[in-house]
Amino acid sequence: MERSRSAFAALGLLLACALAGCSSQDPVPKVAPASGMSESVSPSASDPASESATATPSKKARPVAVVRSWVAARNKALRGEGVDDVRELSAPSCRTCDGLIEPIEEIYSSGGHFDTAGWRIAKARLRSTGSSRAVVDAGVVMAGGTTVSEAGATPNEYPPERHMAVFKLQPSEKGWLVSFLGFLS
Repeated sequence: MERSRSAFAALGLLLACALAGCSSQDPVPKVAPASGMSESVSPSASDPASESATATPSKKARPVAVVRSWVAARNKALRGEGVDDVRELSAPSCRTCDGLIEPIEEIYSSGGHFDTAGWRIAKARLRSTGSSRAVVDAGVVMAGGTTVSEAGATPNEYPPERHMAVFKLQPSEKGWLVSFLGFLS
């Protein structure tokens, strides 16, 4: 148990260091998956088709593809295109999902809006999978931008950020659903 925690901490530190030096012009960091972890997906950040290609995963989509689709659906919600897609990819019990979706609903219902490119998955890797859950570790690049919290409000500006995140997924009749999202950094 202690050995796996140490290995995960080392991987997290390595990914955080790799992401810390990234800019939008830098190549996506390359990190080898841990032994036994075969699913690692890292489409080019400059390839918009890679983001939209995962916006609606198939029923048998792999956990990493579902994480990318969840982020793409949340970005769609930030653009004012509704939260239905991101809710469809979230487990009903996912409180952390609700904590990232409900503010979007509230801002748009108050006449506000977001001006941001949203999130981008710089690197994602399947840490573990089983019949009842999957865990995906991801480097998340959050674009800077502005939020207008309600009609006529002063825009709130925020800088870009980079974080390490853990997505937990659970199976359903629709396929994998995000059941937890936590940030390690």
